[in-house]
Amino acid sequence: MSSNGSKRDANWVALKRSVAPYVGMGIIIGGVSIFATATALKKDPLGTLEVNAVLWALFAGWVYLGSRYRIYWREDAIRQRASGKPDVTIQMKQIGSLDLEVGVDAGRPFRRIAIYTKEPQRSQFIDVSLKHFSAPDIRALVARIRAARPELEVPSQWS
Repeated sequence: MSSNGSKRDANWVALKRSVAPYVGMGIIIGGVSIFATATALKKDPLGTLEVNAVLWALFAGWVYLGSRYRIYWREDAIRQRASGKPDVTIQMKQIGSLDLEVGVDAGRPFRRIAIYTKEPQRSQFIDVSLKHFSAPDIRALVARIRAARPELEVPSQWS
């Protein structure tokens, strides 16, 4: 992969993304828009329609930023690219642990497999969102990590 991400290197495999994180929000915004439009026709059509346009623009921005979140892997390394964050690459031999984590941490997926380095501070990590990527691709990534590092404990449902 080139440094700017414009071309894909044949050695890197990208996890396939899922639409799951966006479907629920799209349904909610769609419902609010329908209700707001129905209300607008009775009261103030211009103001409510402007609010609808702003809601959909914010949603489109959220989807765009979410689409910048990618996980790539190859035989010897894993790479995370995320909007507004520096790229993180961890070599397979540097992996210290894989943890299944659930919780609200700023800027991290709610349900994730966290891949940490061996350093005691665990300062470098990669989050693999269980909602943003397809389960078969996550299993393939975990299988590759397991093949490279058989001594690591792997979350049972992903082994």
